[in-house]
Amino acid sequence: LMHSGPGPLRDGGAGLWGLFGLSERDEAKVALGNRLLRVTASIAREAVHLGIPFALENSKSFRAWLTEPLKYLQRRGAEFYETHYCQFDEPWRKATYLLCFRAPMIQHVLKICSGKLGVCSASGRKHLQPNGLDGVFWTLRAQAYPQTMCRAGQC
Repeated sequence: LMHSGPGPLRDGGAGLWGLFGLSERDEAKVALGNRLLRVTASIAREAVHLGIPFALENSKSFRAWLTEPLKYLQRRGAEFYETHYCQFDEPWRKATYLLCFRAPMIQHVLKICSGKLGVCSASGRKHLQPNGLDGVFWTLRAQAYPQTMCRAGQC
């Protein structure tokens, strides 16, 4: 039996700040996420104005990358870097973006999987798909930073 996981709360269009018709609980999650995004973007905007380096991290599919507050940071010089968790001893690929400002040194510890057909270039094994097969959504497990990535200086 496959568990598909929780449904989407946003999309890349009109529902970027939250889909219409969500449950009360999901609306609360979206509202909190939107507040956190605005505060984070505000702090990052101030860091840009002061010339202070920073990095924001989230999955490659994170819808907030499409929002105006984060696009503003890109127009002011913040750049995307990509890394894959499987290159740091995790069983899933998990493509992750870092939006960095004045932090070019970070690219030296980032690693990209070059494997084909779902096979990891680091381990030689098939990537696990983050589906909850044991009652726990593996997407939640995949949120934690890999230990080897942290030791490499990314966390």
